[in-house]
Amino acid sequence: AIDNFDILMMVLSPIVSYLMAETFAISGLLSLMCCALVQSIYAQKNLEADRKTLLLNAFKALSYTFRSICDILIGISLPLHFSTLAFIGRWTVIATISIIFIASFALSYLTLRQARNS
Repeated sequence: AIDNFDILMMVLSPIVSYLMAETFAISGLLSLMCCALVQSIYAQKNLEADRKTLLLNAFKALSYTFRSICDILIGISLPLHFSTLAFIGRWTVIATISIIFIASFALSYLTLRQARNS
């Protein structure tokens, strides 16, 4: 038997839920929300503390990976769209991206600092 079968199922079930919902032309986001609700109820009642920590770390790693992939894809496609953003202005786009980067960096720093102090 697989030792981490429950963790594997908790990680794979949102993906399967989303794909099944999209296959049947049902809202994938609603299926993910329902899946998250069911998983939270299951996890609160059935998982031990060390298993919850493992699951949380697994989801953090997956989230970071997918967010990085999205950032890379946006970064690759952004120069292609500069010509279509001429009515907004390139400096506006660059300033907006810079502000978002600085704000996310500052919030991440403050969150990590608070977590270390507590």
